Amino acid sequence: EDYEESTFNPHEKVHVTAKDLHVRSKSEVIIAERLDYYNIPYRYEQILYINGYPFAPDFTILTKKGIKYWEHCGRTDKPDYIRKHNWKCTMYEHVGIVQWKNYIITYDDEHGNIDTRIIDSEIVNKLL
Repeated sequence: EDYEESTFNPHEKVHVTAKDLHVRSKSEVIIAERLDYYNIPYRYEQILYINGYPFAPDFTILTKKGIKYWEHCGRTDKPDYIRKHNWKCTMYEHVGIVQWKNYIITYDDEHGNIDTRIIDSEIVNKLL
C-alpha cells in the first residue's frame, strides 16, 4: 500500500538493501534485512504528523499488536544529532509513542559499530 515517505535529503539514501530499498546508513540496511528475514512488514521513513509537523521514524512496523516505530541512532559521536534525537523522543512521547510500549531505539556505538544480535533481540522480543 502506498504511503507518504520522507523526501528529506534524498541524496543521503545511498545504501541499498537486497529488496532495493534505499536507506541512509549501513545500520539501517541491517535492520531492514533482519525485518525482511523475519517477514515483518514495515515502511521506511513514513511521514508521521505531530502537531502539524512532519516526522519520519526510520521504520514504521505493522504488527499483530498494532503499529510500532523504530529509530536507529547512528551518529552518537555528534552532540547536535543526539540533541535532535532526544527532542524527537519527547515529541513522540506527547502522542503516546514510548519506549517499551511501541517504540524501539537502537544505537551505533561511539565507533559507528552495530551488533546484529541486539537487532535480532529487539525483533524477537518486541515484534514477534
